[in-house]
Order: sequence, then structure tokens, then C-alpha cells
Amino acid sequence: MLGDVPFGKSIRKRKWTAVELNWMKHNIFFKLPYWSTLLLRHNLDVMHTEKNICDNIFGTLLNIPGKTKDNINSRRDLELLGLRKELHLKVEGQKITMPHALYTLHGDERKTFCSWMTNVKFPDGFASNISRCVSVHDCKISGFKSHDCHVFLQRLLPIAVGGYLRSDIALALTELSTFFTELCARTLDINRLSQLEIDVAYIVEHYAKCQVNNQNSIDRTHQHEFPAWFKKRRSSNPLGVSADLYALACGPDNWVGSYTACIINGKRFHTKQRELRRRTQNSGVVVTGDQESNNVDFYGVINDVVELHYMGGRRVYLFSCDLFDVGDKKRGVRVDHHMTSVNMDRTWYKDDPYVLACQAS
Repeated sequence: MLGDVPFGKSIRKRKWTAVELNWMKHNIFFKLPYWSTLLLRHNLDVMHTEKNICDNIFGTLLNIPGKTKDNINSRRDLELLGLRKELHLKVEGQKITMPHALYTLHGDERKTFCSWMTNVKFPDGFASNISRCVSVHDCKISGFKSHDCHVFLQRLLPIAVGGYLRSDIALALTELSTFFTELCARTLDINRLSQLEIDVAYIVEHYAKCQVNNQNSIDRTHQHEFPAWFKKRRSSNPLGVSADLYALACGPDNWVGSYTACIINGKRFHTKQRELRRRTQNSGVVVTGDQESNNVDFYGVINDVVELHYMGGRRVYLFSCDLFDVGDKKRGVRVDHHMTSVNMDRTWYKDDPYVLACQAS
């Protein structure tokens, strides 16, 4: 005889009491190394948002089945809302066709786009080898990590779509890229501004002296006579200046070092010859300089890394570069939608190819 045995299905759902904790799932975001330090954990992470947007752009741009947002349902929604009549579905007998959208690429354009993606080179440590994620044969891009999407969205998107899409569509994607670039931009160092304010006083003083003595060739006189004038000016009173400034005034040693690579401000630079057979590119530089009283961004490639030795074990590194001609606005440089294109066949300042390594980026 059986007793106290209830017949039928048992109650599988466990009942919780009021004092028991009912939160059982541990969010996967807590596995991120920085998640425990976030003050507002409910806020969305920027790089996760960038990855979602980047995946949607890839899917729609390359018209990848299952990934594109431009599908039959979206076209039917446009028809119900009475928008974009040129994109409405067309019924031809028993066949339904989707008109080609201007924001998607054709077959040949998709292959060219994917082929270009496989040949992109980045500096060491800047991004992974994204060519592994690109299939030229299938015209698909998959497997991008969050940081790869971050780099593509901010650095490559304006260049990638500029030659394929209509100008207004390319401009919209460029503005999206600019938004994330400004959102993640670094701030200006206040201490660096204070040091520049001190250093510029000596340059202004000598420049004023040249302006009085040589009205017709102020810049040339300042460039050639400043080192000797500065050495005489500071050496006469060594106790009144800092040790760094005094060592700089005494000039460098006659022997210099030459290298094919160096790391400055946490960034690795290579000479053009060193990286011929590499998958990464570290020879390109951009330096902000002065041209006819205007600040100009000079672009170039590194030919040599020079090390100057000063007294007290101090060292200064220079880059010998092929600087491209950005003075000619028609044939040298062009700026379209926040994107700068430089003609690498035209060079500039062949008699003054050196730039400070600390100022290069």
C-alpha cells in the first residue's frame, strides 16, 4: 500500500521565498578586464557599439545574405510607408525582384573592395591582420574583432567607400566615421603647452634680430645663423639656463648613429627599405610644420633614423624623410569629406628632409 504519494505531474518550478536571492545569472560582461572599474555599468561600451554598426555596414554594403539590413521585409516596409519608391519590390508575372540600391556594391565592385581590404597595411600593433577575415572569392567579410571594427570604422571607412558610392551616401558614412573618431579622441597635454611657451621665447628673440638686420631673407638667415647665435647666447651664461638647454646650445657630437627602426612615444617606426617584405607598414609619418606663416601637415616616408649625441648622455632622434608636396592644392593634396589624399609622386623640401622624431605621428 502506497501512502502520501501524489498522482499526476509534479510541480517542477521551484518556489522562492521572500528572503532568498533570485538573481542567478552572471553577466558575461563581468569577464571583461575593465568592467569591474566602470562607474556606470549600465552604459553601453563604445567598441561594442562600433562592432555592431560595422557588422551592419559590411552586411549591407556587400549585400551578404542573412547579414544585410536591405532585405525583402525592409522593402515591403518602405512600400507600406510610401517611402523610396525606387526601392519598392517589382512584380513581373510570378517573379518578384528587388531593385538595386545605391548603397550596395555590384559584383565587380565587391571583389575590388575585398581585394583592397586584403592589401591594407597597418603599423605594428595597430590592428590585427584583417586580410584573414576577408574572402575575395565569396565577397564576404567575417570574424572581425571589436578592435578591428574600431579601426575600420574610424580609419578605413571614408577611404573604402569613397570610390564606389554616390557622394551624398559616402558623405553620410564619412560623418559617421568622424563622429566615432572625435568621440574617442585623446586630449591635449597641458604640460606640453607650458614647455612650448618657454622654448618659443628664444626663437622669437632671434627671429626679431634677423628681421632687423636682413629684411630680404629673414627665414634663410634665421635658419642658418640660429645655431651659432644660440650657442653663443647660452654658453656665455651657463648658470642661468637648465642643463638640457645648455647641452642643446653646445651642439651635438660629430659622430651620429643610423638605424632602420626605433620606438618613439610608444609607436614603432621603420624605414621604407626595412618593411618591403612585411605585412605591416610603419614608414609613413605626418608632421605639423610652418609654411608661409600657416600650419601645414607634412606627409612623408622615412628613409633613415638618425641619432644625435649631446653632452651628458642626452640623445635626439631625427627622421630623414621623403616629404610629399602638399603646397600644390590641385596636384599635391586633396581633402574630401574629412579625408586627405596625397600625391606620392611629388616630393618637397629635398634640401631639408629632417624632422624631429618626437613630433612625428
